[in-house]
Amino acid sequence: KRQDLEVLPPEARISFVLSPEPSEVRRTYSFIEKFINPETTALQALGRDILLIGPSGEILDLLRLNDFISVNRGEKDFRLLPVYKMQADEMAKILGAIFDQTDTNFSITTNTPGRGKGAASTSTSSSSDANGLKIIVLENMAQALFVIGTRDEVRKAEEIVRNVENQVGGARDKV
Repeated sequence: KRQDLEVLPPEARISFVLSPEPSEVRRTYSFIEKFINPETTALQALGRDILLIGPSGEILDLLRLNDFISVNRGEKDFRLLPVYKMQADEMAKILGAIFDQTDTNFSITTNTPGRGKGAASTSTSSSSDANGLKIIVLENMAQALFVIGTRDEVRKAEEIVRNVENQVGGARDKV
């Protein structure tokens, strides 16, 4: 069960059977395959199910990505934005603040230490999730942000991440 994964340490090697809708098996498999680390995680299609074997932290990240993309279909664009010079959750807060100021809806999903290992915490800027930038912080697989929104929102988020990282790098170089 997915709830059982939340109490396991992130480095514990586990196997998890994901059972998407029968019409979504191929799409789900192809999507998850793009994000796995082949050195630590194995992915196998078993009829209408998908078997994931790997560290529980990475499996939880993959399941969050799957949940995120299965809810948001259609004209939305998505991208994985690596964060090199700062913590991914700090970058998510920066993006959230910038997009909140422009009255764009956003949602950040991250692991909250106070709620137990792997517990998800979601904050949303408004009651409508029809449009707007949504952000998932991936800490176990890589320091990265998974963003979904319109093409312009995703492009703007990518520019912001690059600009912030360039400024952080410049400050460190001066020190």
